[in-house]
Amino acid sequence: MFLFKSLPQKTVFTKNNMENINNNWTVLLIGGSSGLGKTYLAQQIAERYRISHMEADDLRVALRTVTNREAHPELFTFVDHQNYLEEFAEEEFVEKHIAVGETIWLAINDIITKHIGFNERLIIDGDSVIPTSLAKRDQTGIKSVFLYDDLEGIRERQIKRNRNKKRTPEKMETNAQFSFAYSEAIRKQAEECGLITCKVSPIETLFDRVVDIIEE
Repeated sequence: MFLFKSLPQKTVFTKNNMENINNNWTVLLIGGSSGLGKTYLAQQIAERYRISHMEADDLRVALRTVTNREAHPELFTFVDHQNYLEEFAEEEFVEKHIAVGETIWLAINDIITKHIGFNERLIIDGDSVIPTSLAKRDQTGIKSVFLYDDLEGIRERQIKRNRNKKRTPEKMETNAQFSFAYSEAIRKQAEECGLITCKVSPIETLFDRVVDIIEE
């Protein structure tokens, strides 16, 4: 149960909140690269509709405790290469990140099937939600949105997340470039698979735009 996010006690829901939600889906997937605001957006939507929320990153951590490097080396890639900004080229970073997502998808896919089968609404967000993996399964009961942004938007949010100055300006720029490359890879996959994409900027209107998408 530790995978799920509890809702703040102060949140107030009305009957209209629940009536407005589209009944054509049970599981909402929010994908995209790191630093795009996926988790915050998922939390906002979960609060609006009183839906359980799970981060794919939490699932990755949990899976590492019940497997090993020999069985699933992809799950340990960024544990074993914490200096990936220096160790990997941009293209290699994207390939390895997608490989991690494809491994985690095996568990995500079963969770989706379970929640659809029991008609239990759930939001899953994370950069491990891979469009090509999603496209291989029956889409009944699923709504997905893949977030992306331009390099400037990603760079701006990376700077805000680095308030404690743990990374140098040079590493921040490299991290922004890597995140943008992954963002573009996911966006292109999603569009080629006919899945919905949504640009984050302007972030002030992101929540309303995504709500419009999921309530269509």
